Amino acid sequence: MAIESICGILTVSIMVLGKLFVPDIAYKNPEIKELSKELFNAFEKEMGDILCKPLKDNYRIEEKKM
Repeated sequence: MAIESICGILTVSIMVLGKLFVPDIAYKNPEIKELSKELFNAFEKEMGDILCKPLKDNYRIEEKKM
């Protein structure tokens, strides 16, 4: 989202989890909190960070424009 905070894919993933597992109010659903923690931990373990800036620095490949 161009502010180099939490990676956008994580933001969208939480939205999807909410749609799938939260019938009413998210903060009243302990399952969504646990799923979110698991997602963030797995993502950070695999990618090395959850913040956009370090992820871009480590993984972005600039495309050559013709």
